[in-house]
Amino acid sequence: MSADELAHILSILDAPADEADRLKRRGFYVDMDRARQAAASGTSILLGPDVQARLANPPAEAVELIQELVSALTEAGPARTPQAATDVILQAVGTFRAHKGAT
Repeated sequence: MSADELAHILSILDAPADEADRLKRRGFYVDMDRARQAAASGTSILLGPDVQARLANPPAEAVELIQELVSALTEAGPARTPQAATDVILQAVGTFRAHKGAT
């Protein structure tokens, strides 16, 4: 293959590669924009005076539930899938509810 033929083939392939790169960058920036919007939305909720008051002085049941969840996740160990972690959390919440209902 001559150098001219190779240059011609590479120039033909250059346009699709540039287009793919452009689309990839566009997708990245769209994802970053969504992440920024989600973070801004969550932050505005956390900055509300009612939420700040509850975070500063949480109800006793909330503290107990969080302790139960941390305990359950710690016992489950680090080698778990997201689904297994979800199952641990759901089981801990169910146990917490049953315990609270019995008292």
